[in-house]
Amino acid sequence: MKAMSKQQLAQCAGVTVRTLFNWCKPYHKELARMGLNLRN
Repeated sequence: MKAMSKQQLAQCAGVTVRTLFNWCKPYHKELARMGLNLRN
């Protein structure tokens, strides 16, 4: 599977990147442990 950018992921979900970030907020700590930086 090819990695997707945050923009591509948001586009596939039909939302903006900002909305994608808001959806991810409750999982911030887990995502950070996996190496995902939500603000870049």
